[in-house]
Amino acid sequence: MSNDSASTASLENTPASVQVVETPTTAHYYEILDRAGKRRAGLMVMLDSQQRATRAELCYYERYHALEPVQEEIFDQAVEIVEKYEGYAVDDFMVEVPHGTLPDALITACTSIERLELNLLLTALLYDGRSLGEAAHLVNRARRVVHLQASSLPGDLGPLLVLGNPELRFEAQPIRTMPVRSLPDGGFAVDLDGVSVDRVRGAFVRLDLEGATSLLLSVTRKPEDVWCRGAVVPGENGVSVYLFLGVPAGQPTTLAGAIEMLPGTDPAAGAVATLGAHLAQIPFWMIYLESFRQAAVERGESVEADALRESLALMAPFAQSLSLAATALRARPGVVGDGRRLEELCDAALIEASSLASVLLQCMILVSGRFGTMHSAGWEDHFERVDPIGPLDACMCGAQMWATRSRYLGNPGLERAEYQCARCGPIGEGDPRSLATLTECPDSCVRDSLLRCGVVCSAPAGERLHVSACLFVESLYADERRDAGAQVDTCVPAGESQVLDLRVWLPADLREGVRAIAVLAVVNGAATIFRQMINITAT
Repeated sequence: MSNDSASTASLENTPASVQVVETPTTAHYYEILDRAGKRRAGLMVMLDSQQRATRAELCYYERYHALEPVQEEIFDQAVEIVEKYEGYAVDDFMVEVPHGTLPDALITACTSIERLELNLLLTALLYDGRSLGEAAHLVNRARRVVHLQASSLPGDLGPLLVLGNPELRFEAQPIRTMPVRSLPDGGFAVDLDGVSVDRVRGAFVRLDLEGATSLLLSVTRKPEDVWCRGAVVPGENGVSVYLFLGVPAGQPTTLAGAIEMLPGTDPAAGAVATLGAHLAQIPFWMIYLESFRQAAVERGESVEADALRESLALMAPFAQSLSLAATALRARPGVVGDGRRLEELCDAALIEASSLASVLLQCMILVSGRFGTMHSAGWEDHFERVDPIGPLDACMCGAQMWATRSRYLGNPGLERAEYQCARCGPIGEGDPRSLATLTECPDSCVRDSLLRCGVVCSAPAGERLHVSACLFVESLYADERRDAGAQVDTCVPAGESQVLDLRVWLPADLREGVRAIAVLAVVNGAATIFRQMINITAT
C-alpha cells in the first residue's frame, strides 16, 4: 500500500479530543495532540525495506497528565493507524513504552544497535565466502575490540561458539566489492549505478578502505529511496565496510546515484555533550527545588510549595529520557551511522532539554518572586568551597569581579561559582565556565517603559549551548508585584556565540528608587543569575 494511504490521519477520522500529525522520519512517526496543540503521545511505526510494519511503539507523555478517557482514545486511534499497514497483526508488534520516554530518539531495551549491526556483520561475512569458524572469530573480535563487550570465556572465545565443522561455508548471494572515490571533504563515495537489489533479501556490498584506521563512519548523503545499514571491521591493511542495501516496494530494484560517507566524525557529539551537561546538573536541581520547597512550607505558602514539588517530581522522568537520548545518539565505532537521521534525532532530544529548561526557569522565577534573586541559600550548604577565581572581567559598574568556586561532593564535575563585585556586592552565580555573560545593562530606567539587557552566550568547542532566559525585576515591598519578561530560548552551535536581547516592561505604578534586576537563565542545564542594581525614575 502507498505511504499516503498508510499515514492519512485527518481531523475528520480522529476522535474529538485528539488529532494526529505525521512527522517525516525514516519510519512513520505520528504526534498525537490535544485541541490546545499540546503533545499527548507519540506513535512510531517501523518499516522494513518493503514498507511493511515490523514494530510499533506508543508513548504517553506523563507530564501532560492526560485523562483516562483521552488515553483510551489515543490508544484506539493508534491501533487504527497501525492496522492500515500490511503484513502484521496489531497484537504481534504493538508496544506501550514507559511514561516519559522520548520516542523521537528511542532505542528500546530489547534491541541494541550493536547487536543488530553484529548480526548484519555475521551475515555479511558468510555471504562473503568466509567459513563459519572464521566468521564467528571475526564477529567475536569486533564485539570485544570494537564494541568493548566482555566475554566470560577465555582468550578469543565467545560469545559465538561453533558446534560442528568450523570450515563449513554457505552458498549465498555473493557480495559485490565496490570501488570508492575520494571527496574534497576527506570523505569518500561509492557509486551504486547498476547495483541490483533483491526485494526480499536486499543486497550486500563491500568497501575496502586501504590505509584507513577510523571505525567511526557516517553517511552524509544517499539516494532517498535506498535503505542502508552497515558495519565496519578492522583489517590488516585498513578497514572493510559491509553495507546492506534495500529499496521500498514499488521502487526500481536497480540502483542509481551514490552513497557519500565521512570517516572519523561524530555528527551527534555536540548534542550529546549538551545532554550530558543537563544531566550533570540534575543533583543540583533536586537540592535547590527541595530546599526552597521546604522554605515555602515553613512560610505557609502552600501554592508555591506544591508547584516546586511538582517540578521536583519531573526530575526523574527528564533524567530518564535525556540519558536514554544521549546513549542512543552517542557514536558507536564499527556502526555505519546515518548523519542526517542523527541530526533529526539530535533536534528532537534538544527539544526535550528545552522543555526541562522551561520548567526550571519557571521555578527560578517563582523562587525569585518569593525569596529574592540571591539563590545560593538553596544549595551552598550541600557544596564544598574549593577556591577563589579571579580577577575576572570588570563588572558593569567598572569594578573588578572575583568568584568563589564550590563543588558538589557526589559529582566532582558539578561546580558552581558565586560572583562578587567590590562596588556592587553579590552580582550572580552560575557555571564557572561562564558560558553566558551580561554585557549590556542600563544604570537607570524610567517607569512605564521597556528595560533591555544584553547577554552573550558562547558555546564551547564540541558542545552546543542551550539557553532559556528572562529578565526579572525584584521588589523590596510585599505589596508590589514582581515582573518577569518574556522567556527567550536559543541553541548556539558549538564554538559560536550569540547575543540575547532580554526585555521587561516596567509598570507605571512601580516605586521610584534603586532596586535589583536580574537575568534568570538556565544555561546548558545550569541555574545562572546576573544581578545588577538600577535606579527607577518617574521621568
